Amino acid sequence: MNLDVDQRRISRGNISNYMQILNMREAMLETTFDVEDKVSVKHQVMSLRHLPYTAMSIVEITAKKKCRSHPDVRDRGTKSSPGCQKLLC
Repeated sequence: MNLDVDQRRISRGNISNYMQILNMREAMLETTFDVEDKVSVKHQVMSLRHLPYTAMSIVEITAKKKCRSHPDVRDRGTKSSPGCQKLLC
């Protein structure tokens, strides 16, 4: 997934407070970080134990200031996903 905030692609250079927590009991990896002083992002990846080799991903984007964010979720070989939408924070 790519994330654009105010038409700037998020990368290692413009995030802070990066933290990851691996919960083996719940089979979940949680990643949190802040993008400048504009948004806070929480990303969770969970194993679906009843379906081998599959996972569920949940992304929460919380605005701290008024901004435009665009999560870009693309499948390999396609131009865009139907679930992709622009968000006005």
